[in-house]
Amino acid sequence: MLSNWICYSQNFDEGNSITIRQSRLENTRILPQSQCHSMAIRNSMITSRAGNLNDYAVIWSPYWDTTTTPQSFTVVGSTLRGGSLFIEIEEVGNPPQALVKLQNSVFENDGAEILINGGDVFAIRNRYDSLTIVNGSLAQNENNLNAAPQLQARRSPAPMRPAARNPLSLLSAVRARA
Repeated sequence: MLSNWICYSQNFDEGNSITIRQSRLENTRILPQSQCHSMAIRNSMITSRAGNLNDYAVIWSPYWDTTTTPQSFTVVGSTLRGGSLFIEIEEVGNPPQALVKLQNSVFENDGAEILINGGDVFAIRNRYDSLTIVNGSLAQNENNLNAAPQLQARRSPAPMRPAARNPLSLLSAVRARA
């Protein structure tokens, strides 16, 4: 389990971030809680703990007050398997919404896949079955799929390829030309 990045208000610097990059984490849960860190997961695969139904692969729970800048959470080019992505924004003093950016990623879970409380979501070119947003908005929703993920044996996204053609439709096209 990865957790607990602490930043005290007197040491706050804008631009602090936690980044997980090009990693394969299995049988794990990522649980960062911080006051002044944004978080990014890039080109990684995270698999939740085996055998735990309704488990979370990543839980991000930032908190801030009106004196700190809202954080952002980004998942780009990654796969989260066997557990949900859960984002819970803890508000003190009613600050602006956090930014949640999900792009070119696969979320695969038998239960809820993406749960967000308190963030404005930008979802672009992802694969997921369920997305729940409370106290936030779906600011951008572009080219997302709700279909079974096409993963390779290593559980990484398969390269995109054109759909196979129906042989009967090809036969009809040949007959029409004759």
